[in-house]
Amino acid sequence: MLKIGYVVNADVHDKTQWSGTIYNLYNILSKNYEVEPILLETKGLDKYYYIKQRVKQKLTKKSSTTMMVSYSKLKSKKLNNILQQSGEKYDVLFFPANSVAAAFVNTNIPIVYLSDATFHVMIDYYLFNLDESSIENGNMVEKRALENANQIIYASDWAKNDAITYYGINENKINVLPFGANLIDKYNKKSFEPNKEMNLLFVGVEWERKGADVALECLDYLNQHSKSKYKLTIIGLENPGTINTDNVNFVGFLNKNNQEDYNKMIKYYQESDIFILPTRAECAGIVFSEASMYGLPIVTYDTGGIQSYVEEGVNGFRLQLDKRGKDFAEKIEYICNEDTYLTFSKNSRNKYENSLNWDKWLETCDEVIKKCLMIKRGNQ
Repeated sequence: MLKIGYVVNADVHDKTQWSGTIYNLYNILSKNYEVEPILLETKGLDKYYYIKQRVKQKLTKKSSTTMMVSYSKLKSKKLNNILQQSGEKYDVLFFPANSVAAAFVNTNIPIVYLSDATFHVMIDYYLFNLDESSIENGNMVEKRALENANQIIYASDWAKNDAITYYGINENKINVLPFGANLIDKYNKKSFEPNKEMNLLFVGVEWERKGADVALECLDYLNQHSKSKYKLTIIGLENPGTINTDNVNFVGFLNKNNQEDYNKMIKYYQESDIFILPTRAECAGIVFSEASMYGLPIVTYDTGGIQSYVEEGVNGFRLQLDKRGKDFAEKIEYICNEDTYLTFSKNSRNKYENSLNWDKWLETCDEVIKKCLMIKRGNQ
């Protein structure tokens, strides 16, 4: 069995890391490979760079990142030492969202690098007010990591396209594999009853970026103008104290490491009818895979890598970023008649079964790893 060195910065069993993706990638790879975590714990180094960032931000009023060349070289040096001590016993090194460690590693072991975005597309999208040094360093680290990899896996075409157009990476070594759902599959086929109360589900931990304001506007519009009654469940956020809770259930944060919270999250997906997430910035969105798993039609914005998860007019709708609650409500009203709803729900489940699950992901990843092993490093 091939042995994979899985290069991470935290415990692979922590389901809160990257929304559970580090954990699920580790588990799915372990089905076909011997996977050994390589934990790059550098607490002292991380603290030093954190303090350095804070001081710089206070002095210059500019934000910074840990995507510094010096930090990356130190991370890679630690990894180089681990690999030398192990006798480079791995067939492949797998770097999930860890360009900092991948950039300057010096090894003959083939490298697979995985991410949901490039550093470049994150500027003024997730990362704001960066100083020029951080942007220069971040792009340098990102380019080195992409060039150092034998094969690259992205979670969307959006990320792939930027790697090609901005960083000049060879398209032949880039693969698009959408992420699967980070919940277990307890799907119950959806039904539709005319004029029944419809349950909308929102999952997100950032009020502004995830568009909680738009979701609440949408709910108000629906209940004022629709024949049906609508309720909204919000997972991940607390009521700021100003929201009328007659039709809104603020669940708060649910920790997937806690079995009770985990079961609650599954129950909310099972009991919901439509998934709404007016997110203004999204690299991929595991929640879209989870919504599809439970057969929920999806209404969201058209941004980032979402088009790899939500097909317009098939399993949901992607609205332009200038649209507001009324526009989301109109799409939901369109979906909420019997034939249309059942079609969208079926399409959503089919989308999950055909592409948005980890078993399908693994099938394609197996081919990526085979390609990786066939390519001699330095001849890309």
